[in-house]
Amino acid sequence: MINLAWLLSETLKFIMYPDVTSFDKLNLSQFDWLGIEEFEMQLIDFQSSSMWIQKFIETRKEFELIETERLASNISKNANNKILVTWNSLPDTFNCLKKLARAILTIFSSTIDHLPASHYFQR
Repeated sequence: MINLAWLLSETLKFIMYPDVTSFDKLNLSQFDWLGIEEFEMQLIDFQSSSMWIQKFIETRKEFELIETERLASNISKNANNKILVTWNSLPDTFNCLKKLARAILTIFSSTIDHLPASHYFQR
C-alpha cells in the first residue's frame, strides 16, 4: 500500500512554501472535492504578491524558531497553530489556496505533527 503522505509530499510542502511551489508539482487529484477550479490562477496571483511572499518567509522563520526551542527544551509546543494563523490571514481572493491548506492541515495534522522540522525546510 502506498503511503498517501509520501505520494502527496510536494503537495504537503505547499503549506509552508506556497510562495515557491510550482503548480505542476502539486498532486491535487485527492482534493477534487474542494471545488478549487481557480487554484492555479490564485496561485499565480499569490506568487506575484511581495507582501504575501514576505509573510510566508517570516512564518517559516518563526516556525523554525518555535521548533528549535521545542526540541531544545523538550516542550510540546506545536508550531502548526502559527501556520494556520498565517493561512487564515490571507484575503478571500485566495480562497482556493486557503481551502487546500486547511484540508491538508486537517487531514494530515497527525502526520505533520510528527514530521521533523527539517522536512519543512527542504527546498
